[in-house]
Amino acid sequence: IARFPRQARVLIGQPLQERLFEVMNNLIEAVYTPKREKLSRQTNVCLDQLRYFTRLCVDQKLLTLQQLAYAAKEINVVGGMLGHWIKKVREQVETSR
Repeated sequence: IARFPRQARVLIGQPLQERLFEVMNNLIEAVYTPKREKLSRQTNVCLDQLRYFTRLCVDQKLLTLQQLAYAAKEINVVGGMLGHWIKKVREQVETSR
């Protein structure tokens, strides 16, 4: 993001970075709160937004296809872990009823 041109840093880089921090903060907060399901859904939305922002970066020639592939792979890994966690939280909620 630091290598993006100034305008792209503000329009694309800053929201991209905010989503990254939001994902991290939500995951940390979800460990310590009973509102795990809501936070996991918010985090999932942020991951989808990250996917769109990274594609937009390629469209604007701010990232290469190789960089997109790496970012997409890492976002998908986190998404897979999050999906598994959401499933476990749902199971816990259902068994506690």
